[in-house]
Amino acid sequence: MERPLTNSRLISLFVLTAGCVALILVAACSRHATSTPAQSASPPPTAQPQNAAAVAAQDATAPAPPESVQGPPPAQGAPVSLDPLEQLVAPIALYPDPLIALVLPASTVPSDLAAAAQYLGGNGDPSQVDNQPWDPSVRGLAHYPTVLEWMAQNPAWTQALGAAFASRPADVMAAIQQLRSMAKTAGTLTNTSQQEVVDEDGAIAIEPAQPEMIYVPSYDPDVVFVGGPYYGYGGPYMTFGMGFPVGFWLGYGFDWGHRAFWHGDWRNWHNEGGWGHPVFPGQRGYIDAAGAGRWRAPADAPSARFSPSEHTAFARPGPMPGAPHPPEVGRRAPATPSPEPRAAPSPSMHFETPSTPAPRVDDRPEFREPPPTERPEDRAPYSAPHFAPAPDHSRPAPAEKRESPPRKEERDRDRGPR
Repeated sequence: MERPLTNSRLISLFVLTAGCVALILVAACSRHATSTPAQSASPPPTAQPQNAAAVAAQDATAPAPPESVQGPPPAQGAPVSLDPLEQLVAPIALYPDPLIALVLPASTVPSDLAAAAQYLGGNGDPSQVDNQPWDPSVRGLAHYPTVLEWMAQNPAWTQALGAAFASRPADVMAAIQQLRSMAKTAGTLTNTSQQEVVDEDGAIAIEPAQPEMIYVPSYDPDVVFVGGPYYGYGGPYMTFGMGFPVGFWLGYGFDWGHRAFWHGDWRNWHNEGGWGHPVFPGQRGYIDAAGAGRWRAPADAPSARFSPSEHTAFARPGPMPGAPHPPEVGRRAPATPSPEPRAAPSPSMHFETPSTPAPRVDDRPEFREPPPTERPEDRAPYSAPHFAPAPDHSRPAPAEKRESPPRKEERDRDRGPR
């Protein structure tokens, strides 16, 4: 018989139930509190796709990187493209430094240059050129009449060269160095018995190889300034005529490192031992002279500044007499792109029967017999071969018959009377 629940038991059961419910509520609250910060700290699940779309849109609107201005390298043996200033100085860029140092300042006084050419062309006394009322550079260039007459015969190019050097001497010197570097890389500018190529702190200087003699080179700019040597052509790329003496008139020099052009005493870069590194003001060993210093364009120099757009159509002078002829066009490397690679042959191609069978050995001319003669009498008569019968070893060999010796009477009869 069950006992009825008492008041104390009911109270205990109620307290125990309330405690369990309280514990469950506390655990649920603590779990909710810990999960809320983590969810707030983490980004929403749709944030990354939005960022990716924004980045893609930003990349689409961003400008594309510029292409290289240099372009692909020139093909071997193909002419290179020169800018207007390089085209202007290309005919004289490979002259020796003492000579080109006269050509550039003389081009700034075209009137004196024309007067000097007229003086020499009219049978003027060459020994009196130093007493003429010309610019000092023109008087010095008159000692090399072939160059002076060549410049006077091309007045448009000479005036363009003078305008460029009078307004932009540093750019003209930079263009000369660029062309010399291209010719040296192509192998067309080398040491010879007439000139010596010297590398002076990254600048290329061309000095006379002989102390008391200078030679004028003749070359074709379309041949020496190329992307690479020609196929099967080893030169010559330039020639040299007769030598001219050197003297005090070679008083102009280049400071290639600082892109400066000086005028002074020629002993600053020439001595008894020959040509050497030029010495400029402020350096040890410099010889001061009257009127020496940095070169300045004369007052009557071409006033128009050199502009590539205005001088792109100038008449470039032809090579000086005696320049080597350019090689054949076939020696230039074609500028066509490389052919596309062919697909590898399938394995079945190695087992296919060729359309034209290979000739037999008997069909070759070297193994063909001579044709037979047409006349019957020239042919050798045919005779059947003779075969001897084989011996029969099955039968015994017959006995040999031996003859008895002759008797005495027969011997005496055979002898006859004596």
